[in-house]
Amino acid sequence: MERNSIIPASYGIFAQVDKILLVKRANSGYFDGYYSLPAGHVEEHEQPLAALQREMEEELGVRVSSEFVSLVTTSYRVQLDQKDRIDFFFLIQGFDGEITNREPHKNEELLWVSLDALPENVIPYIREVLQAITNGESFIQSVT
Repeated sequence: MERNSIIPASYGIFAQVDKILLVKRANSGYFDGYYSLPAGHVEEHEQPLAALQREMEEELGVRVSSEFVSLVTTSYRVQLDQKDRIDFFFLIQGFDGEITNREPHKNEELLWVSLDALPENVIPYIREVLQAITNGESFIQSVT
């Protein structure tokens, strides 16, 4: 059996009043045309929180201070046809700057939406994670 070479990613959950921010993916080859949370891969020797901060600045033009961030759940996904994934989902309750789409070639659209009115085309594991967070689950496992 081979040693696992897992792919880590950090996701940001921006919540304002009763809505969260979704991004519609484009030109990536992975769930293009589907909504996800703003996110990015954790680079080698980078901590998940640092990756979140870097990605939110690159994708959305906002600076996220660690004092306004909390880890709300972690997801471990065994993908039978790809490498396994571990995803860190952070609730962001404050930031500096104005949210703008700084990567329109990757994010076709930014959408503020209520959790009880998610679009049909939300990536399935993102929908599951949002439901798990609503249920207070701090760790999720799945096999796809």
